Amino acid sequence: MLFSCLQKVSGWQRELIVSFPGGHWHAIYRKKTLSRWMGEWLGRDQYRWLLSKLKNCRPAEVEVCDVYFENNKSLGLTLTHLARSWAFSFPTFNSLWLSPVIKATEWRLVAGGVATSPCSVMHLANEAHALHWKQDLLDWGKNVAKENTISKLGDYPIQMYPMDHGHPHVHLIDPQFSGPKGSTQTLAKYRVDCFERMEGPPRWDKQMRTWIEAHKEQLLCSWGRCQRGGHPYQIQSGEGEG
Repeated sequence: MLFSCLQKVSGWQRELIVSFPGGHWHAIYRKKTLSRWMGEWLGRDQYRWLLSKLKNCRPAEVEVCDVYFENNKSLGLTLTHLARSWAFSFPTFNSLWLSPVIKATEWRLVAGGVATSPCSVMHLANEAHALHWKQDLLDWGKNVAKENTISKLGDYPIQMYPMDHGHPHVHLIDPQFSGPKGSTQTLAKYRVDCFERMEGPPRWDKQMRTWIEAHKEQLLCSWGRCQRGGHPYQIQSGEGEG
């Protein structure tokens, strides 16, 4: 279950890292290391794939909090909670770990001592969990644009809109225009999967071509989010911006 889950996750997050707290990978469980158990469970090819994603994690020297589950301190849940990432597990039938969200308790050092509060940890153990977290996994490491402005070309905002129709494209916006209820005015519209000016004069073609070609992958990813009804991602700075 977990392996198919991780494969699906890696399709949405190519930089997937599977991390074990330091020492756990080689810890002994029933006379075998966890690494050996994993090799036997997965088989050679799947085990090699997992190794390519594997990274040991060293806890910080000073932990600001601990996460407890069922009254037991969990280092894995603590590290996941602090990183705002996902915990993974190998649950059995009727396990407490069958939900995509693990309800736990955070113990945090404060000026007056220790404060406790409920916390939720995102969890991956099967394909259903991966599907549950799909949009969050796609969003990981990205910033959603405010008011649909994904970047600027000089003083000109570049926007992309949820549920827009036609080929993947962006709008170059008039920065001087301020319409009712925050409406905007498009100066030019450019296709991003293969560069083409769809509307407007050719004045910005050279700069927009350079910018679009430099950010094509990000733009198509952002367009995909818009087509699912979400706001676009901010485009990360790079070469080609004006």
